[in-house]
Amino acid sequence: MKIVVANDSGYVASHFGRSEVFTVIDTEDDRIINRRDVPNSGHDAGCLPRIFEDQQISVVITGGLGERARSRLSERNIQLITGIRGRVDDAIDKYFRGELSSLEEICDHDHGRPHQGSCRCRGEDSE
Repeated sequence: MKIVVANDSGYVASHFGRSEVFTVIDTEDDRIINRRDVPNSGHDAGCLPRIFEDQQISVVITGGLGERARSRLSERNIQLITGIRGRVDDAIDKYFRGELSSLEEICDHDHGRPHQGSCRCRGEDSE
């Protein structure tokens, strides 16, 4: 199983699509076998769900995310755990102890503002 945590400087990002990096956790038999940080390729509501599906991601942990990203991840049967705050390491530990569940969603950015940067896959509207 693979888990992704939206990460801003070691803390769970308040917005999935605008996180600095994604911490990708590869697990086997409920233990971590690999952990790496992958730069965010850009803020596009369709891009990241496709990449995560291709990478066989099972779970996304984040503070909040837009409705389109939520819908597209759900369509791909990727479990969402939202409303998470605090250190990435603490969130990962709580997940493996079975103590992490979705809370109130946090989404504190302006959806009307155009995103900056680009995504390596295009074809759907940016959020």
